Amino acid sequence: MAVGQVIFQNAFQLASGREAAFEFPIHRPGVLNVTAQGDVNFYAGVYTKEQYDRARAANPGRFPFLVGTARTTHFLRNTIQAPGQYVVAFRVTGWAAGRTATIQVVVQLAP
Repeated sequence: MAVGQVIFQNAFQLASGREAAFEFPIHRPGVLNVTAQGDVNFYAGVYTKEQYDRARAANPGRFPFLVGTARTTHFLRNTIQAPGQYVVAFRVTGWAAGRTATIQVVVQLAP
């Protein structure tokens, strides 16, 4: 796991086909590292608030995660150029019908 300031941490449950999104502020440039682990395949992504809102508005039924990227562990890394609001989003794959995922996520900002 990357070393850095923990700016968001959560453990939650999410049923098959359901989505969750968590918003958090970034106050300085740096490297954003997101580690998410679950017991069922799920999609994950990190976006600026503006990117997330645009994608959500264009796809009101389901957030447009890339097809084929669902897995039980995600390591996401983004270079943050400017402070602002960011969103980490999740959806449990529909192939896990009737299952609920327990997902743990840690978001860190490294210099």
